[in-house]
Amino acid sequence: MIFVPLVSRLESESVPQKQLKETATAEMQKLMALVQRTTDLYHELHALDRFEQDYRCQLKGSESSNKIEKGDNIQVVKLELKTQRSYVKNLKKRSLWSKTLEQVVEKLVDIVQYLHVEINVSYGTYDGGELSSAVNCQRLGPAGLALHYANTIIQIYSIVSRSGYVPANSRDALYQGLPPRVRLALPNKLRTSSMPQELTIDQIRAMMERTLKWLVPMAINTTCARGFLRFSEWAKSGTERVGRGPGRPDVIETLYHADKARTEAYILELVVWLHHLVSQSNRTANVKKAQSM
Repeated sequence: MIFVPLVSRLESESVPQKQLKETATAEMQKLMALVQRTTDLYHELHALDRFEQDYRCQLKGSESSNKIEKGDNIQVVKLELKTQRSYVKNLKKRSLWSKTLEQVVEKLVDIVQYLHVEINVSYGTYDGGELSSAVNCQRLGPAGLALHYANTIIQIYSIVSRSGYVPANSRDALYQGLPPRVRLALPNKLRTSSMPQELTIDQIRAMMERTLKWLVPMAINTTCARGFLRFSEWAKSGTERVGRGPGRPDVIETLYHADKARTEAYILELVVWLHHLVSQSNRTANVKKAQSM
């Protein structure tokens, strides 16, 4: 069975996450290079087929009266055919054409092992040792909170994308829409968190972008999925669908399976950074105003 190496490795090996990422990245680059060459190979195979057809046609037409001119054409086509065959032969050696199933699966095992760890980190419990699934964590989808949390994340992103000015109605709407546990923890978090005065607005925004760059797409996918079916029905139908329509996200690309506590922690962190962003924006505006007076 080709999946035996994968299953045995997931169950027995404990590899540092950084090493897994480096290995998976390297193997993925190799595979993508093989895929590109395989794509090129099939294009060149079609071209080779045309050259062979052209060569056969030239041979059949060589019986006409102008044999000298036909002979020259045949030699040209024959040379092109030879060159194309050599190019195709070289591409076969350097593409998936020459690889065995076991060789490809071995590379995929490294990639899947890393993805398995990343999924556990994002959606479940991972203590750096044996891989395990979360047992006691609450998921946003089954709890009916995925769309609510997605809208909150998009609100934060919308504010961050502005110059730093936050209208009172936007601020109030965001605060009222925060998950109850986030709203409860926010005052104490703001009191205990501190930000270096030298951090600029761009630096604060860059800090937030580290989380927003992967969290916002999942939030957007969650809101988009809402338009296809009732979210819970759509998520449950995921295992029954053979394919999906263009632009339709898969369940794993949304917040449906996200851990509630972990997502709330990210939202709380973003709101605290947003507070610092607004404070720094106001401070900068006040300095400019004082200088202009």
